[in-house]
Amino acid sequence: MDRKKRTVLITLIIILVLYISNLIFLNFGIFNRLIKSGLENLISKSLKGTCQIEKLKGNLNRFQLKNLKFENENISLISKTTNISLSLSSLLFKRVIVNKFYVEDIVFEIKENQASPSLVEKNEFDIKNFKFSFVLPDFENKIKIDINNLEVNNFQIHYKDIILKNKKFLSSLSLGKRLLFTYYKFYEISFDTFKVNNIEGEFSFFLKDSIVINNTINSDKIFSTFKVILKDSFLQIKNFETKVDNKTFYYGKNRYNVDGKMFGDFILSPFLDNGSLKFEIKKFSFNEFSYAYINGEMFFKNDTLNVKNIECDDKNFCIVSKGFIDFEDGLNGEFTLKLDSLSLESFLKKIEFKKNKFYGKVNFKTNFKDYLSLNIDSVRGSYGEFDDLLLNGLLTFNRNIIFTKNLNLNIKEGSVWLNGNFGKKNNEMKITFEKFPLSFVSEINKKINLGGNLNGFINLKGRMGNIFCENSLEIKDFNLNNSFINFLSLNSKFFYNDGLIDQLVGSFYALNGTVFKKNLDILYAEVKKKKEKIFIDMDAISEILSLSTKIEGELDEKNLKFLGNVTQLDLKTDVDFLRLTKPIEIKMSKNDFSVKDVSLEGSEGYAHFELVKLKDSFTFDFEIMDKNLLLTRYFSGYNMNGDALIFGNGFISDKRKRLTFSGKSKNLNYYELIFDSLDFNCEVENNILKLNHFNIYNDGNHSYLFGDVLIKNFSKILDSELNLNVKLSNIGNKYFVPLKNIFRVETKNGLSLEGKILGTLSDPKVYGEVKVDSSNIYIVELGTEITNVEGHGVFEGDILKDIQLRGLTEKGKVEVVGEFEKKRWTLGNYHFDIVADGFHSNGIDYVDAFGQCSLKIYGDKNHITTSGLIFINEGVSNFPFFIRSQEGGASSSGYITNLDLKFVSDGNLWLKNSFVNVELKGEVNLKKDNFKYNITGNAEVIRGTYFYLEKRFSIERGIFTLRQSSKDIDPFMDILASTNVYFTEGEERKEAKININVKGSTSNPKIVVSSDPPMSLENIISVLSFNTTLNNITNLNDFTRTLPEKALQIYLRNRYLNIISSSIGVDQLDVNTSLLDKEKSAKLSVGKYIGKKLYLSYTHDIFSFSKDQFKIEYKFGNNTSIVTERDEQGNFNGGIKFILRF
Repeated sequence: MDRKKRTVLITLIIILVLYISNLIFLNFGIFNRLIKSGLENLISKSLKGTCQIEKLKGNLNRFQLKNLKFENENISLISKTTNISLSLSSLLFKRVIVNKFYVEDIVFEIKENQASPSLVEKNEFDIKNFKFSFVLPDFENKIKIDINNLEVNNFQIHYKDIILKNKKFLSSLSLGKRLLFTYYKFYEISFDTFKVNNIEGEFSFFLKDSIVINNTINSDKIFSTFKVILKDSFLQIKNFETKVDNKTFYYGKNRYNVDGKMFGDFILSPFLDNGSLKFEIKKFSFNEFSYAYINGEMFFKNDTLNVKNIECDDKNFCIVSKGFIDFEDGLNGEFTLKLDSLSLESFLKKIEFKKNKFYGKVNFKTNFKDYLSLNIDSVRGSYGEFDDLLLNGLLTFNRNIIFTKNLNLNIKEGSVWLNGNFGKKNNEMKITFEKFPLSFVSEINKKINLGGNLNGFINLKGRMGNIFCENSLEIKDFNLNNSFINFLSLNSKFFYNDGLIDQLVGSFYALNGTVFKKNLDILYAEVKKKKEKIFIDMDAISEILSLSTKIEGELDEKNLKFLGNVTQLDLKTDVDFLRLTKPIEIKMSKNDFSVKDVSLEGSEGYAHFELVKLKDSFTFDFEIMDKNLLLTRYFSGYNMNGDALIFGNGFISDKRKRLTFSGKSKNLNYYELIFDSLDFNCEVENNILKLNHFNIYNDGNHSYLFGDVLIKNFSKILDSELNLNVKLSNIGNKYFVPLKNIFRVETKNGLSLEGKILGTLSDPKVYGEVKVDSSNIYIVELGTEITNVEGHGVFEGDILKDIQLRGLTEKGKVEVVGEFEKKRWTLGNYHFDIVADGFHSNGIDYVDAFGQCSLKIYGDKNHITTSGLIFINEGVSNFPFFIRSQEGGASSSGYITNLDLKFVSDGNLWLKNSFVNVELKGEVNLKKDNFKYNITGNAEVIRGTYFYLEKRFSIERGIFTLRQSSKDIDPFMDILASTNVYFTEGEERKEAKININVKGSTSNPKIVVSSDPPMSLENIISVLSFNTTLNNITNLNDFTRTLPEKALQIYLRNRYLNIISSSIGVDQLDVNTSLLDKEKSAKLSVGKYIGKKLYLSYTHDIFSFSKDQFKIEYKFGNNTSIVTERDEQGNFNGGIKFILRF
């Protein structure tokens, strides 16, 4: 056999032997057991622990491991499934090459270090006990292992209560004397609810004592790079840089959002040794908190963290901070905060704050455990309506001790000071108030409406749980919700020992106020308590009631029990004086309360009652005789008079309710309701109130009400269902109806109703017929009264329909038809038609007239509209020529009134005011929408007089025109009138006819004056004013006797009469007229020297509304004067006048 054949044969034999061996090993499981045992041994020795593999199956180069478990002192690992693919040829070279390493469902747990006991207390942190160390396993294996494709799915790492999850992990490594990670990638890592995608990196090298890692995170909106060096106890993080682009993520129940970047370097060896960190945050939010523009820089050096600068430029949280934290001996820190703009809601979101802003400087020191010191340096701010707050002082918390020094809060003109210390040991603190505004408490807590200025002090001495308290407080203008007291004082001294008050001595008094809507003149009370004995002495005086009472008893504070007696209780009213006939017994405990043997008696009235409240029941019994209803009026707040006798008793428990009330009253006057007598009786049995009778007697008429009320829920009493029978007959001279702003009713024999009331207390439904007999009704919208009214209407639930009323006016008849709707207890929609003749209207502003009308009145509870025709037969109006639109009003209705009326008159309608006295005829349309008037129409003058310069001019023709206006009522007039006057010219007495033509608006008329025979305008004015011509005025003394009767009597009397009357005449008189020009004027000027140096002058324009002019001149010499004057615009001027002579 040649060499070649022998070589082939040997090779075939070897292959056959290997094949047969492989079959034997595989079929009998020998190979798998060897591999399983060797792999367990390799992992156990390499990682210094115990490894167990439940099952291994496969062939020479492919294996599957089931339920691999490993555990050592530091870690434990459980893997459900592991698949390994090997390269067999590499074994010949003492090398294991893993082509694929696939792991699924692996749980990796890092154990706590049990060898080193904790050196700190629970829930406390000490940086000195934090050390970093890393010991690598000993890889002295002679076989080198390469894993080309490592894939791990559903990977979990557990440490204490922390669980880190990763869906997929890819890597490759080489394991020998060194371990090289050429590549790794985490696809999705989740920590609680926090998730990060795509973490990539590499191990540069892995020696026995060091690791260098380059890592990159390029996740959704997150990019981070850093380098980690581990060597023995040395940890360094270099080139750390992280950028987050507006990323929102969740951790636990919290939501975070970050937009910014940070970068730095750190060294831990093994303590915090060296490093720096900078950050630039555009936005950071935590749940509902959000901050913008946060920048900072920090340095680590020799166990000290130096905060060079942290700055937040958010508009609601603008601060600058610097300081340090020292780790050498525990944790100790000191920081200075500069507040540029701080709002409380920026870090306290669960509390509702009013608008606030604070700024200033705060220095604080802390050990981050049980010590905190705040040195507040002029922190100013505003809160709500308080815009000048100032806080200063020192506040320290040291374990269980609170220490304050000159801690002062200034608010407006008031302040509060805290000085001293308080805690477990014997300490002392004083709180001082100076004009402290209690309304600041209401600004903080809007549920409390508190006001007043507080002065006084509170001294606290002792230790926690054993305190002596002394206070002296005074409050001016105190108010709490709806109660007000002009002056209140409280003084007391007491010991507070283990939750109990002992040796209490206190006094309280209040002057002038209103408490629970009741007037209070004075209240004084003294309280004394020594051990379990307590004494109370109180006196009070109010508007119609004075009270004096004394209480003594025993108070068991631990068991919340009180047993005592009211030994004195005096009630004095305007008509009676009630006193106790025997002491009142009072018992109180945690669940029980009773007041027994209450017996107050006086000469006119009395009150007897008792009540007992047990844990699950309540009983009462009372009988009260209230003379003139003083007690009822005082405690109920209702305005009523009369005498009443009331009885009541009852039993209330969770299973049963039985109450009985009855009473009677005489001469009851309740607002406008007046009754001769009243009596009632009702019973409550569980959920049914049975009104046996409610009788009203008045002027021989009997009204009544009886029936049942089903009370489904006592806490919602207004939802109780009604089933009542009612009959009302003339229940008072005046009584309320929902439409009283339209119709006011006065009745003799009255209004009656007979029917049923159903529905609920909050929304009753009325069924029955309403009758009106011999009543008087005042119609507000017409300002007129109709008498002997008779009629009826039908109530069907919420609607009173088919209303028909007939009555008499002063000179005719009236008929009213319509209906109205109620909504619960208020007025709904309504409409009425009114036809009347001969009515007398004297209740409308500016009008007293007789007429006839056809009107419609409709609206709701907020608006009323009146429309229709009013024909005036005769009447007088004093309507002024000019009024503002808001000054006009047709009625005193409390509604917003709208009008759409047409007024017609054929004559006998007189208009009288300071300008005219005329008889008119015509038509006027009046419209009013809310407060805006629109009046149009014409009124022709039949006859009458026009008044001008105190002369009566007979009107020859005239017309008034009302033009559309939404602002002022200003009629346009065109009047031609004349008068005959007698005057003197020289020695001759003459007669002339003066004509006047008035055109334009009444607020700015244009007047043209002429005469027959013709005269100059100056003479016309002189004749009308002084009954003489201007040329006839030759004697100034005669003129001064006429002047006060005319011009001065009108224009000058109020200002200058005392001056003019002391002189014998005037020194100047001018009449300047311009009646034919576009701007007409007629000015009268009067001047007078008072002595030789003082000159007064006065000018008035008859046709102008401009200011009157006057001038005062005082002469110092022949050539120098001081002048003061007022022009037509009302401007004052003054100066020095010089005269230069040539």
